[in-house]
Amino acid sequence: MKYLFFLFFFVFCFKIEAQILVGSVIDEEDNPLIGVTVVNSNSKKGVVSDRNGKFLIETYSGDYIRLSFIGKKTQVKQIPITKQDTIYMVFVLKEKVSTMREFTVSGKRIKKVAGAKNEYILDYLPLLDGKIVVLKQLKREYYLSIEKIDTVYHKTKIEFDKPKKFIRDCYGNIHLFCKEKIYQLWLTDTIIPLYDFSYKQFNEKLKPLLFCNENQIITENFSNHNKLYQIHKIDVLNKIPTLLHKTYDKEAEKIAAGWYNQIISHYYATISEEMNLIENGVWDGNLISLQTDLKSMQYISWYLKVRARELNIQSFASDRTVYLFDLHLDSITTLSIKGKIISKVSSDINIISLSTKIIHDKHTDEFYYFSDNKSITKLYRINPTTGKSRLIITLKEVKFIKKLKIHAGWLYFLKKQPTGFQKLYRVKLAD
Repeated sequence: MKYLFFLFFFVFCFKIEAQILVGSVIDEEDNPLIGVTVVNSNSKKGVVSDRNGKFLIETYSGDYIRLSFIGKKTQVKQIPITKQDTIYMVFVLKEKVSTMREFTVSGKRIKKVAGAKNEYILDYLPLLDGKIVVLKQLKREYYLSIEKIDTVYHKTKIEFDKPKKFIRDCYGNIHLFCKEKIYQLWLTDTIIPLYDFSYKQFNEKLKPLLFCNENQIITENFSNHNKLYQIHKIDVLNKIPTLLHKTYDKEAEKIAAGWYNQIISHYYATISEEMNLIENGVWDGNLISLQTDLKSMQYISWYLKVRARELNIQSFASDRTVYLFDLHLDSITTLSIKGKIISKVSSDINIISLSTKIIHDKHTDEFYYFSDNKSITKLYRINPTTGKSRLIITLKEVKFIKKLKIHAGWLYFLKKQPTGFQKLYRVKLAD
């Protein structure tokens, strides 16, 4: 009993003194890993490794440190009991055994998930428990259902005006978009509409939110004709926003300014002083009203095209890291939650069109994009720390798929049958 008392006293004395862990994270080939999430499981505080794979974090003897990184096995290690104020440790993260390999799937091997004979599926949303909430149309009536393969747990008719799609916000709430309003849904064994929003309310309050928890909120915002993109962090207690990142399309702004000056100069050269709207102080700012001939019409057309060019940035945030996929400049930027750039790399993403979407599987924290060429669809996985993408799956004999989503390692999509009815299908991405 006396020995147990001294052992307890020994451990307790060392735990009350805070220590600094100086860590280094490498892969199996001794290369430093950038952007590794490091969390003290006891204090719940976390940091991200820098471009040299280094990090500093406050710990106590006996605490558990958790390291996670895309494509690597998560590692948990305990801090040794020691009197030292500073501890130095090296962490080697290994490749996941279940790393996906490229494979091809023909149309015959694709499994239908949902959709009875005469039902047309409009949208769907996979849930954490393996179930799926489905929006479907039968003749002129609309239904919401909760189902799994070959099993419908709940189905209810809804009276909303032209429901279209589901959106999940950063809080995890599910919203159903309809023609005039947006409805928040509550899912248990049934489906209950809770609140309704206008599109304006949703776009102002919920759409800008990238990440939310009890301590902080991460928001994104496009402004100045979508030429300026900003990410802010807002502390929940003091409500003060902190700028984390800003991207501004200076090139487009410069070109647009050049065309604008051309329009004004040409207008002054081709209009009399008596008819000059600008000089007479009656111009309302509309460039169309300055059109005097075919040349001025071409100038105005080019100006409007340049002004219409939007930044194509898609961002994803967690409580530790923000990933910015800039499809206009072909780059991927990784930010810490404090706004520090962890890495910025060139991307080899093959942009098929301006509508190319980055897909985030929140369950596995992997990123994807797909290309669709005639009857062949290819899905690529992206490594945001290297900018490299790799072909994962090729779907052959599958034409015109829609609403492609990835959840927990499964690829889901909608596809029309020869009868004209749209059904839900899925394919497993890894064995």
